[in-house]
Amino acid sequence: SEPIINAVSGEKSIYYSDKEMLVYENKLVAICNYGGSTVLSFYDIEDRANPQIINTLFMEGIYDSCRFVDGYLYVFSEKNIGNKYYDIYEDAYDGIVLNDYVNNEFKDTSIEELKDKLSVCTSEGDVNPEDIYVANCEKFELYHMIGTVDMTDTSDFKQVKAVLGQSSGTVYVSAKNIYYVDSVYRNKIEANVGEEVEDGTKSEIIKLSYSEGKVVPVGRTIVDGSVGDEFAIDEYNGYLRIAVSVNRWKGKCESVDMEYYNGSKWVTDSVMRIHPYTYSDYRTVSALYVLDENLEVVGSIPELKKNERVYGVRFDGDIAYVVTYRQMDPLFTIDLSDPTKPTVIGALKIPGFSTYLHKWDDNKLIGIGYDDDWQVKISTFDITDKTDVKETDVCYVDSYGTDALYNHKALFISSKNNLVGFMDNGGYYRIFSYVDGVLTEVIETEIEDYIGNDVRGLYIGEYIYIAAENNGVYVYRMNDYEMLT
Repeated sequence: SEPIINAVSGEKSIYYSDKEMLVYENKLVAICNYGGSTVLSFYDIEDRANPQIINTLFMEGIYDSCRFVDGYLYVFSEKNIGNKYYDIYEDAYDGIVLNDYVNNEFKDTSIEELKDKLSVCTSEGDVNPEDIYVANCEKFELYHMIGTVDMTDTSDFKQVKAVLGQSSGTVYVSAKNIYYVDSVYRNKIEANVGEEVEDGTKSEIIKLSYSEGKVVPVGRTIVDGSVGDEFAIDEYNGYLRIAVSVNRWKGKCESVDMEYYNGSKWVTDSVMRIHPYTYSDYRTVSALYVLDENLEVVGSIPELKKNERVYGVRFDGDIAYVVTYRQMDPLFTIDLSDPTKPTVIGALKIPGFSTYLHKWDDNKLIGIGYDDDWQVKISTFDITDKTDVKETDVCYVDSYGTDALYNHKALFISSKNNLVGFMDNGGYYRIFSYVDGVLTEVIETEIEDYIGNDVRGLYIGEYIYIAAENNGVYVYRMNDYEMLT
């Protein structure tokens, strides 16, 4: 069948970028970027051979991610402010932005003077000031946009909210809440010239609750460190668990005149900062925090491992598996059954590191990452005894990368059929069988004229399909891995 056409122009176009496709009952939604907007095209697919477009919605900002929950679609995008950043930054310090947090809660924006500066466009026009939430941070760089759609009536958004935040970050969605974890950038330090101070990386956590297409802000906090991806964040039994890498350094303060354009003129502002040539005691540690429903830290491991960053995380109920790396790959097993006392109960050290961990079943874990020579490797782990996790097998791939290292959607995993697959950067799609704790490569297919990483594996019935953009579909029989077409 013909590809779904660009809902913006009605024709195939090189000016839009497809991002996501989801099916809900007899409706399909195709999500793409078009210019600086996120485009949602809804189709009636009851007649699979003849899909019909229903309507199209537009939301400002570049697409980030989405979720289907209880018949509602939640779409997340990011809109950069551009030159408006400096105006908002100045007004915030002049006291015009009054909707800071009170008792750790958001207050709605209601200042009419901010409407032009805080306006964002959707298919229905500007978001109302009361639908924009402002974080109590030092500067603002973008909007986190949240649009919700009732899949029984896709004619319009049920709700569009915007959170004015400090930086692009990571979105994590639990069964009840939405979390934004953004890096915090600080320009100003309260100190005297020549005084030695300590600074470090920090993250802002913004929490919003959601239900039946409605999003309500809850609170915000700051923690040390930064997260790698959404797998480093997890909510369980009302507690938020987060694994982070923390950079810390000391240095002497200096006064610097910083010049910037505020949208209408060049402005010079004197700020205090740590002189980069005076850094001392620069170090990195990996850490884990447990926060309650009010975003108060109730338990932590402030130094899980010195001089090592967090690379891969998988939360599994009361257990967390965390991979850190510098020279060896410690796979930590952490007991979180008591949220106030997270405890390391096991540590397996092996060469290389895993950037993605996948729970195969109750007794097995699979990791994909790099060896010490920065070639791709797949590791399998026996997690039957949480205090003594064992590496059971390793497969090395003659390639220096794969999209699956950082994009879990590029990884084909079927524990039912004992299969693991991904596209490597060398132009081959590889599928491994995993039987009785042993990994065996069973398919190695060269993708002709391979460009980029838009290759995906899947299975239907007794057949394996490898779909390659602009290169067709490769079909294999599952019982003997013979290529059919």
